Amino acid sequence: MRRIIGASAVLLLGLAACSTGGTNAGQRTALQPEDLSDPCSVSKQYAAGHPIISTPTASMTQVGPATQTPVVLPYTTVCPVPAGAVGTASRTYTIGLSLPFTSNTWFLGLEDSLRLEAQRHPNIRVTVLNANQDASVQAQNINTFVAQGVDAIVVDPLQEQALVPAMTRAKASGIPVVDVDREVTNSSAFTNAVTGDFSQGPRDLAQWVATQLATKYGKPQGVIAEIQTDLGSAPQLARYSAFKQVMDKHPGVQVVGLESANADESQAYNVMKQIASANPRIDVVYAQSEAMVIGAYKAMQAMNRTQGVLFVGADLSKEGVDYITQGQVAALAPWTPLMGDVALRLAIRDIEGRPGPKVVWLPDQAVVTTANVSSTGVYAYGPVPAGAKDVWPIGKLPG
Repeated sequence: MRRIIGASAVLLLGLAACSTGGTNAGQRTALQPEDLSDPCSVSKQYAAGHPIISTPTASMTQVGPATQTPVVLPYTTVCPVPAGAVGTASRTYTIGLSLPFTSNTWFLGLEDSLRLEAQRHPNIRVTVLNANQDASVQAQNINTFVAQGVDAIVVDPLQEQALVPAMTRAKASGIPVVDVDREVTNSSAFTNAVTGDFSQGPRDLAQWVATQLATKYGKPQGVIAEIQTDLGSAPQLARYSAFKQVMDKHPGVQVVGLESANADESQAYNVMKQIASANPRIDVVYAQSEAMVIGAYKAMQAMNRTQGVLFVGADLSKEGVDYITQGQVAALAPWTPLMGDVALRLAIRDIEGRPGPKVVWLPDQAVVTTANVSSTGVYAYGPVPAGAKDVWPIGKLPG
């Protein structure tokens, strides 16, 4: 039986050191004096370890422009910008959005959230370039935006280090560069960043898994098959190391597999079949992205080996919510793509020459299981699964 997804959330927002943005006097508004009444002003920010606590009202359900599916944005109160024209009202401002690839619904969710914010501002136009999982192509896409003279660039780096030179050149040319999701290691390469802690969710998930194994066997033990996302990326490094740190405390736990499936469902299906063929016993399947969890589940289902196996992973799409509701996936550690609106608002501040935060550190969300999915699944991204249309109706909040 499907559950209606309710809406409630508490955001913990830590905003780090601040920046004046990458203004260019010939193209953009000159830097304005700080407005202390601004909820995103420099002087109001805390240090990274001292978060601001706020309880926002969830936005009304909207139709995502990229996916044409229901979207509820969780961070509408973070650095808000009034609706209406930005900068010089008679001018059109072009925002270049650089995505690693768009075959994954996570990145389409990022595009949804950015475009929904853009719809609030009639003189903003968004151009999207897809890197097709190639860091060199993404670097060239950024160079293309510079050549086109866009007014700001929002980039989710496929490989953080590989994008530093292109991002640095773009910023040096006077174009504000907003790094979203995966923060590059060199902070001088971006004007602002919107990110969070990639480690906390996997750590919480690992502790949840350890508890489940202890309940089953009396202590944490068993075989965990792990499938990794794109090697060398911030999510892969954090989701591997954080999970490992917890499991290393339990000598009875054996981790097998560790092959990469690049956040792709079909690749994960094949990888899972290989791992399962080599390991007659598997208690848990941990995949570092939700698409891979689903691919792994389908592979084990095809082999008639889902009984007694916990399938867990990261991210939280509507399909993932459906898999949890149906009891097929046991737990997901959310990492939402619905932060593109925050990135665009920072870009708008840069265009208008207003001081803004260097880094916006978005809050961690609780691990989602069957026990709490009805209250935490409202912010899931992506298309609505067939047969679940009643869970995410357009035009009003679910529940």
